[in-house]
Amino acid sequence: MSRLPDWATSVMIDTCCFIYHFQADEYPVEAAYVDELLRLVERGRLSALTSPVTLAEILAKPRRQGLDEVAYAYKLLLLNFPNLRIPPIDVAVADKASMLRGRFGLKLPDALQVATGIIHGASAFITFDREIRRVAQVIPVIIPGE
Repeated sequence: MSRLPDWATSVMIDTCCFIYHFQADEYPVEAAYVDELLRLVERGRLSALTSPVTLAEILAKPRRQGLDEVAYAYKLLLLNFPNLRIPPIDVAVADKASMLRGRFGLKLPDALQVATGIIHGASAFITFDREIRRVAQVIPVIIPGE
């Protein structure tokens, strides 16, 4: 894993990172980075958060495939992962998301993710989605490998 900047003490982790973790055989390069990132979080060396959007997106594929037990396992892992918070989407997050959509043209799920990070004090947003770079002036965006 490329070293995180020292100022990145609390990070917002985008949905794609968890997808790469859960589907490591399909995304080995990305999964290696995410696995190391999650080890830092698990050990308490890094504080992290994600939003309920991640949960909704992660559970959709196994449920679509009739794999409810896999969806349940993913849900338990996310909800019980040490040092990972999943704060609710509230009025403040929705308001910030509307600003991000209007100003940067983000899709609603991306705007909700970024807004959650901003409202809940993330020092950086970690994603593999290059479109998110547009918001770098309001929250630092870390794209692994760049």
